[in-house]
Amino acid sequence: MKIRQFKIEYAVVLFFLCRLIGITNPPLELSHNWRQVTGLMVARNFYENECNVFKPCTDETQGKSGIIGMEFPALNALHYLVAKICSYQHWYGRIINLFISSLGLLFFYKLIVISGFTEQHARYAFFFLAVSIWFSFSRKMMPDTFCVSLMLIAIFMIFKYIHTNNVYYILAFIALSTLAALSKIPAAMYLILVLPICIAHSCTGNQRLLLMFSMAIPLAAVGFWYFYWNPKLALEYGNWYNSGRSLQTGFTELTSHLNQAAQRFYFDAFSGYAGFLMCITGIILMVYKRFRKALITVILLASIFLVYILKSGYFFYHHNYYIIPFVPVLAFIAAYALTCITSKRIVVTCIIIICIEGILNQQHDFFIKPGEYYKLQAESVMNSVSIQSDKIAVLGSENPQVLYFSHRKGWVCTENHILDKAYWRNLYRNQCKFILVNMHEVSSQHISQLPFKTCYKNLDFTVLQCDSL
Repeated sequence: MKIRQFKIEYAVVLFFLCRLIGITNPPLELSHNWRQVTGLMVARNFYENECNVFKPCTDETQGKSGIIGMEFPALNALHYLVAKICSYQHWYGRIINLFISSLGLLFFYKLIVISGFTEQHARYAFFFLAVSIWFSFSRKMMPDTFCVSLMLIAIFMIFKYIHTNNVYYILAFIALSTLAALSKIPAAMYLILVLPICIAHSCTGNQRLLLMFSMAIPLAAVGFWYFYWNPKLALEYGNWYNSGRSLQTGFTELTSHLNQAAQRFYFDAFSGYAGFLMCITGIILMVYKRFRKALITVILLASIFLVYILKSGYFFYHHNYYIIPFVPVLAFIAAYALTCITSKRIVVTCIIIICIEGILNQQHDFFIKPGEYYKLQAESVMNSVSIQSDKIAVLGSENPQVLYFSHRKGWVCTENHILDKAYWRNLYRNQCKFILVNMHEVSSQHISQLPFKTCYKNLDFTVLQCDSL
């Protein structure tokens, strides 16, 4: 057993090292750079101003404080703590997420084994998860794999508590599950597993009571943060907060875009089709063989995730990372299909195909297109005409990426605002000093329509001085 565990740990290290490729890259990859720079803004503001996790702040202030309602900024705060020791760098969040998500992979394997499933099942599930969408998102400054990893470790702690009756494992469960659920609410779906664990395993009455109480703590924290505190911040500071759709609205949006929603399962989850085919095979075999224990686990988690899908609506089919919380379940199902194959040659062939397809479909995320690097000069451009405290507006797309790289606070606007004199008048009244124009996204003809003088210009950026209107 020790040799087998070492091999899995070796695989964890191998996948960790593979994902170190380009780990210090700026958030310029085309996939979800918007989400990453928003998180980096919060981390940098913690570092440069005040680390108040109850009032996270972005640079896109719209003339206000920039305080927003968002996921609990645990990953951002960890980024800040590393920056306090080593000075600020944008890639700290990547490496922190990669480390925690790698632990999540290891404990996913351990959790399946300690739950009573075979070591073979756990091994296959490990590889399915390792090369799924998890492969690329575990190295982004985003909390999606981070929070699920913490929750998987937390659930593992429940089994350790039942087996040892050591209260420290319960304390670890409470801390990890609370941090996981706060970091992103769908991670809380795994708390439903506490119920069958209490029923199926030889728990004493006191253990069951303690487990139920422990499960209530992260749920209460989620209720406070997402349904009281975030709406309060939105109301007080005037920034939009995504509180989800109504179930009816979500259902309507999803049924109107069924193919896009289905793609989250049949392609995005495993970054390819082979993994999903194994998943379909796995669920059919579970039903056919009446694998009751596995089916109960899957049905419970799928039921909770269905509610999450309906509450997400448009966002689920619009963003591929919304499938991430459910990918460990899909990996578990797909792995069962492999355990039913007796030919080692076929099993190895299936694993190789799924690994190659998954990694090749995500390799682009490790590299930056040369045409994106010009954005890194935004800060030096602005330093040549202004001081860091000057408020600016970035004219280009709706993406706040250039605003982050400019190391300034202010507005993000598009060509749609160019003829809106009331909009520019409002910016001027709110002390906007300069307009940084992304020449790759705005034409020179449109710039000439703005009533501001040019104080800097190169092939990539034009800076307009907002001194009068």
